[in-house]
Parts: sequence; C-alpha cells; structure tokens
Amino acid sequence: MGLLSPKVVLEEARELESQGKNKEASRKYASLISALIKREKDSEALILIDKALSLSPDSTRLLLTRALTLLKVKRIPEAEIEIDKFALAAIRQGRVTQYIDLIEVKAQEKPNLRKKFYEKILSIERTRPDIFLGLAQVLRQMGKVIQAYEIIFAALKIDRRGEQALKLLKEMIAEQGSESAQVAYDNLIIEKWSLDKVRAELIGNSEIHSPNSLEISEHSIGTNNRSVLSPLNEESVGSLKSLIQELEEQLGERPPGIETLSGLVTEFKEKALQLVKGDSKSVLDLAIAFKEMGLAVQAKEAISGIESSNNKYLAAQCLLGEIEFEQESYFSSLDIFQKVLRSESNDDECKKDALYHVVRIYIELQDFKKAAEFADKLSEMDSAYRNLPSLRNEISTRLESLSKFKLR
Repeated sequence: MGLLSPKVVLEEARELESQGKNKEASRKYASLISALIKREKDSEALILIDKALSLSPDSTRLLLTRALTLLKVKRIPEAEIEIDKFALAAIRQGRVTQYIDLIEVKAQEKPNLRKKFYEKILSIERTRPDIFLGLAQVLRQMGKVIQAYEIIFAALKIDRRGEQALKLLKEMIAEQGSESAQVAYDNLIIEKWSLDKVRAELIGNSEIHSPNSLEISEHSIGTNNRSVLSPLNEESVGSLKSLIQELEEQLGERPPGIETLSGLVTEFKEKALQLVKGDSKSVLDLAIAFKEMGLAVQAKEAISGIESSNNKYLAAQCLLGEIEFEQESYFSSLDIFQKVLRSESNDDECKKDALYHVVRIYIELQDFKKAAEFADKLSEMDSAYRNLPSLRNEISTRLESLSKFKLR
C-alpha cells in the first residue's frame, strides 16, 4: 500500500477531530508539517502547527518546530517565546536530556535559538554541568570565546574533574594557540593551580559575564529567593538521578500490579527523600519524577513535605492540582487552584497555570459561564497561553448552543 495523499490525511484528521479524538487528530495534522516545510510553505506549516498544538497542547516537540518555523519567516520575538516554552516543558516533564539531543539536531544551524534554550534551562536547573557545556559549545560556535570560557568554569565549579568540561577547555586552548594558556591548563590538571587562577590566566581578572548566563534570574519558576536553588552536593545529585533512573528501568521491566512493585517504590521513595531532605527544589523535582512515572500517590506524598511557608509551595500546589485534574478529581483540583489564585504571591506563571486548569475544570463540569469568566481573566494575563484561544472558541460555541436551546 502506498503512502496516503496529504488530502486524505487532512480529511482523516478532520474526522478524528469531529469525533473528539484530539490527540489522534493532532498527530495526523502534525504528520503533514515536515512536507510543507520542505516545500518552503512555512506559512501553511505554521497554520497546521497551531492547529495540532490547539488539539494537543502538551505536544512539546511541536513547540520546537514552531520556533524554528517562526525563525524562518523572521518572526524572531515569537520564536524566542516558543523556545522558552519548549525549555520550560522540558524541565516540567523531566526530559531535559532528551530535548537537548533534539534541539542539537533540529537547530544545529541556529545557535541563537539554542543559546536561548540553554539560558532558559539554566535559569532553573544549575546543578548539571552538561547544560552549562551545551551553552559553552553554542557560544564557541558563535565566536564568543570569553563567554564560553566563563561557562566552562561555571561547569567546573560543579564538577572539578568533569571530563567533558576539561576536554572542551583543552580544545579551546589549543585553538587559541597560547603557550601560557596551555601551561595554565596543565597546572589545572595536576591540581597545582586553582580554578580562579587558571581563569585569570585565560581571560584576565576583569568581570566579564555572558548576558543572562551567569547571573540568571529564577522568576520563571515562581521564586526570587536564590537559596532555594542552592544545589545538592554533587554526590547527592548523582545518587538521586541514579535512583530515579533505576526505578524507571525496573518499572519498565515489570507488569503493573505485581507484588514486588509496592516494595520497590517504597524503597526508592525512602532513599530519595533522604537525599533531598531540606532541599525543596529537589523535593519538587522528585514529585515530578513520580508523576511522570505514573506514581500519583508517591508524588502527592512528596508534595506534602513542602510547607506553606516555603517559596516552592505555590509551584508544588500547582503540581498537586494538575495531578488531581489528571485523575478526574475535578472538585479537589478546583479547590487547590482556587487557593493558588487567592494567594498573595506575584508568581504569574503559577497563577496562569491555575487559571488555565480552572477553565478546563469548568469545561469538564459543563459550567461554560464560569469557564468563560476565568478564560477572560487568563486572556488578560496572556491571550496566547497554551491552547487558550481554542478553549475560548469551544466555550463560545457551547454558550451559543445553550442560548439557542433556551430560545426554543
């Protein structure tokens, strides 16, 4: 059987959409995008991307495709917004590594976009040397040598003996062709010189920083308190990641419901909570990991350890509300998100997330007037938030239908 024509695929997508099978319809629409981009039909591709995203707003890869397409048509500010969304989704879903691989392939010739991505990730996650090194490689590609050195040294402060950081540093020194720089590197390897001394030799004592790279704000995750982002020590970070990976692998090897599963999860939870004790950011990361593995009960237990006085509390409550929503506990979810909205916090991202879920909850509860009310509030903050435009169209259609029904 040959490949289906685009016309047939489009008809199938519309049919799935009419049946309310939004994710399947989204995939059908998305399957046509690459062909349009290859034929330089970028405007048409954007229409399909927007359509696919409106039906399945959690399709993170489409955010990258949209950013790249917007860049092609010179809509740079919009492309940067999309890459920010892509980076935040990578963190929220716990898929930073996978999406780093994806953007390095898809945006290989778009260093400015990759730079924006790494900077956004680093505004939240500052414990992983590989993310710093990704940014350093981009800066190197852009010819920003001094800034690349700065980022490499930031990575080495996390892991003094990091092989990849030292390898990149060696390569850049070789390109520089300076004997004094080589001497500095050799003294670093044998631990005769400190990092600060080597940095001074390579780039001088002047405080040269890469904009938005070394002193990155944390406002995007709802906190201005830098202490929350103080990383676990290197050993603990590595241990926690190993634990999560081990549990994911073992869950993948076992069918659900077997007797050993409960013990396995309990053992993991106890070990992990010991590692992250006192570090609210890592507790939240752990809760997200549990959620992504389908362990809602354990995710809720982790969240319960974040007290209301903690500046991660609001983000934790948003995650809890999302879990309740996914479990179709709509009234419980509504109560959580309404409390978030009543809080005095200035965390706009959490507030927008809460408003978005309240809109979806009222749609599920068939209260379209309330859904419209909260959709208007969200629109005042961000009219293009996720798939809000399509939700507002749906609400408007439903209200119109109800009005016609009453007139009969």
